[in-house]
Amino acid sequence: MSSSWVRRGLFSLSLSVIVGVVGAFGFAAGWMSQASQDDRSAVSAVDSSIPADLLAQVNLQADSASTGKTMAMVTGRIDGDVEGLYVLDFTTGNLFCWVLNQRGGGFMAQYMTNVRNDFGPLEQGRNPEYLLVTGFVNVAGGAGADGRPADSVVYVADANSGAVVGYSLVWNRARAAAGGAQGGGLIKVAQGLARDANLIRQ
Repeated sequence: MSSSWVRRGLFSLSLSVIVGVVGAFGFAAGWMSQASQDDRSAVSAVDSSIPADLLAQVNLQADSASTGKTMAMVTGRIDGDVEGLYVLDFTTGNLFCWVLNQRGGGFMAQYMTNVRNDFGPLEQGRNPEYLLVTGFVNVAGGAGADGRPADSVVYVADANSGAVVGYSLVWNRARAAAGGAQGGGLIKVAQGLARDANLIRQ
């Protein structure tokens, strides 16, 4: 009698455990499904809150840069339709800006300067080390017969001295639209020192 009662008790206990486990799994699955639906609803609500005509006007623009031990390069906007590629050779100090031909392949414009002219000669025993970035600028006025200043300034920093120099160029949009070649020198437009002069030689 007692043995039968124990068997019935164990059976009831096992059944309760199984039902409990299945119920827990069911609850977890339902909760995860609901959370997923809530997430999708939230995303849909955010997406639908942005007007379609506004999304169509979004125009992402970003400059890109890369640097190595002996060379650095960065892109910068020349005008609303085209970017320039700035390349600095650490060994020679030559800084170039090339602009693609919008009417076909190849570069149609080349500008150049040597940053050593502004940073001075490299100290004995030091290796040249530079940083290169671009920044957007919309120069008020400034247009002349040869064109107008580009929409970007390229900033070069000399890691040895802490000196920083900004360069720009004159761009002729009408000549570019016609596919005509242009170029010249990069023009120094800004200069600064990012390090205490007393620390430069230490």
